[in-house]
Amino acid sequence: MTIISYIWIGQPSSERYSLEAKNHDVSGVIKMLNLLQKNKIHSVVYFWCLDEYENFYTFVFKKYQFVKVKGIKKYLNTKLLCLRASKALKIIDSLLFEAKLDYSNRVKYYITIKDLMSLCVTYYKGGYTIDTNVFPTEKFVGNFPEYRNFKIVNIKSLGNSGHNYSELYKFNYFRKTKIVTDVMYAQKYNSLPTNNLKKWVDDNQECWLMYSPKQHSSVDCALNAYLSLFNLKTIKTNYTHLIISAIMTGVYSINNSIEINKSTTFTVNISIINEIASLVVDELNLEKIYYGTHK
Repeated sequence: MTIISYIWIGQPSSERYSLEAKNHDVSGVIKMLNLLQKNKIHSVVYFWCLDEYENFYTFVFKKYQFVKVKGIKKYLNTKLLCLRASKALKIIDSLLFEAKLDYSNRVKYYITIKDLMSLCVTYYKGGYTIDTNVFPTEKFVGNFPEYRNFKIVNIKSLGNSGHNYSELYKFNYFRKTKIVTDVMYAQKYNSLPTNNLKKWVDDNQECWLMYSPKQHSSVDCALNAYLSLFNLKTIKTNYTHLIISAIMTGVYSINNSIEINKSTTFTVNISIINEIASLVVDELNLEKIYYGTHK
């Protein structure tokens, strides 16, 4: 059975974003659900959201029997005997509080919550954790292989599209020069050797698509790193490095190696059409579209 988790933190996107990005909380998900249903793929799809929107999204997905909408705090409250779930809840509460105080910058707090929950659900549920603006391509037939390891996207793992990953940096919404910070922050956790610093600087890890067997030790390591490294003051100035350093730590834990290979990373091809950048994972026929909403 294929397990897929989507996470959306915040209000429904139709209430905030322009027409270009409108409904990007659900449009990619619905396209995927329709194809899973059409191809009769035996699957369970989780849609994780803030508790107050659980009924809203339950209504949105009501015709899909294999979709389970879950409020994130309700779910974590079922695991309070787990110290990490309790700590995650406290972090989420602090971020939601900051989002109310600093409303104009609330998106960065929402993204941080999404990043934390992506590790939680990848660990507790296993399977695929996918951003809501990742779409199945025209070639998609429902192929979701199972792997032995924790896998992430690495933009340096390019296919043969002809584009260089540095081309993405001309888009002002694409993460540019935070990689050194990611690495230095991860090393505070004492998980990455100093002599591999340049290797991590040369690569570009992403967290919009992850796979793991349920309760895999690498995700366990990544989640521990995230919870240990979390610092609200640092999040206010740079909210991307925490999740990246956490997944780097998880990948490194697999075999004490950070070499790019098929066992730990998904290969991507870059597509740039009409000034819209996207990354295509040919292995799964999935496409990540960058709308520029992380601002």
